[in-house]
Amino acid sequence: MSGDERMCGVRAVGDDARHEPLGNAPTCGGLTVTDSLVIPARVAAVSAVLVDVGGVAAWNPAFSRMSAEGSAVVGRAYPVTVRGILPGEVRYLEIGERRIETSWTFPGFAEVSEWVLEPAAGGTRVTHTFRHSGTVASLLSRGFATAATLRLGRLRQEVLRREVARRAA
Repeated sequence: MSGDERMCGVRAVGDDARHEPLGNAPTCGGLTVTDSLVIPARVAAVSAVLVDVGGVAAWNPAFSRMSAEGSAVVGRAYPVTVRGILPGEVRYLEIGERRIETSWTFPGFAEVSEWVLEPAAGGTRVTHTFRHSGTVASLLSRGFATAATLRLGRLRQEVLRREVARRAA
């Protein structure tokens, strides 16, 4: 792995190096997008959706299929099919009480995402930041300008759907 990849947040399994939050990391020449939204739910409810590997494809339509179930494990590679045709993988780089960091890659594309969860009036403020790198990412950069906002909206819908189901059970 090159030094540039390591600085951009892409790590090999077993790499013990500590990792700076996206806000402190170099941009690596790629697109960086951020947005935030208050979701009317507890931090734990939002976190549960973010780390449910088998459920990610339900609210993130970029992933047609993820070959996993249950809660994410830091460092494990989860096979994913992107947009129905591209093989790739998702890794959870950090899972904390209030911060979750992931990466997903497929040929020519890498994304490092950060989800920061903060208690707020009316629920949980979720700030989502991601950075893209790679040739394919450069070609698709305009299409990702509003992706953080869209992901937050879909995350909100999934959290609320699960909260309703939990209350009805």
